[in-house]
Amino acid sequence: MNEKTKSSNKKFKLFLITFILLGFIFMKEENQQKFISFFDSINSGSEKTIIFNNKYDSDDDEKLLFFNDSIIKWNENNISFLDLKGDIIWNKEFNFTQPEVLAFEKNIYAIDKESGNIYVLDNKGYTIHRIELNMPIFNLKEVNDNIMIHVKTDDMEKIKILDKDGKEVIETDQKNILTYSINDKNSKYMLSSLELNKSIKSIAKIYSITGEGLENFNFNDEVIIFTQFINNKILIATDKSLYLVGNNDVIWSKEYPLIKDILINKEKIYLLYGDNLEIINLNGETEKKTTFGIEYKKIVQLQNYICLYGNKDILILNNGEEMISYKTDEDILDIKGTNKLVAIRYLDGLEIYDIIDKEQIKEDDNHEN
Repeated sequence: MNEKTKSSNKKFKLFLITFILLGFIFMKEENQQKFISFFDSINSGSEKTIIFNNKYDSDDDEKLLFFNDSIIKWNENNISFLDLKGDIIWNKEFNFTQPEVLAFEKNIYAIDKESGNIYVLDNKGYTIHRIELNMPIFNLKEVNDNIMIHVKTDDMEKIKILDKDGKEVIETDQKNILTYSINDKNSKYMLSSLELNKSIKSIAKIYSITGEGLENFNFNDEVIIFTQFINNKILIATDKSLYLVGNNDVIWSKEYPLIKDILINKEKIYLLYGDNLEIINLNGETEKKTTFGIEYKKIVQLQNYICLYGNKDILILNNGEEMISYKTDEDILDIKGTNKLVAIRYLDGLEIYDIIDKEQIKEDDNHEN
């Protein structure tokens, strides 16, 4: 075999190995999404705008949610899953006394808050788990692959943590619960609570997933409003200040009045307070501060973008810089979306807007002319 043939065989083997490896990588849906997001971010430098796509109206007894490029419509005993054209994909009926439907990153939760019955559904309408708590549900949230359920009555209060299979990991009793969270490795969880004696005191406690107490932080005359793990550290916001803590120590703290909302994205802290947005790194240093003449109240992530919204005002940021601003006619309940669309929910319906390049509008106008 000559050198040229050997070289060709080596190149073919290298190509085959690379092809097989890529095949394994892209078998996972999350890796496919990361690949798409990467190419979307390459093109994000162009000027963007939003244009109206569709509106979905709801009756007085109906509610609408945006979930994974689809629409969920629900009322007391019925859930319908619609595509973006408004066509029904699937429909389910439930016999609930106090119904609630929640949509998180991965799953849909149909809940009877009174009885504690929970149906965990995928986007095809299949029931992944059915959970029967036999106690009323105050709140539920999906954290990583876990379900955190806040149970609350006049006589007791507790947090139940369930794993991705719907099996209970741990249950903890606590009074006056404020916030709760789990770290990325599912090895620790946190509870914060309010202690009312002669004065107000907030307590943040960190536990191993088996319930062993690990760390404890007290905040006198402050009320905890937000907690979240960031790697091995914990970000805690009170009604007066922002703290980064870890290893039983306060790493840094900064006073802030009127904190409205917090979002952590790529180890950057987006802090909305008053009419200001501040971007802070994990060393506590302010990387960017913007003061608006508009009162925004919430921060949400639209895949690669950050969105601020108030009663009727919307601002979409790309890498901390203003990309799109928009004003609605109706009061906004909430906003969700992706790199390609924005779903704005109102009291009487939901509107979808496409995020497009401004150059595309010019090209379309030229074609029409």
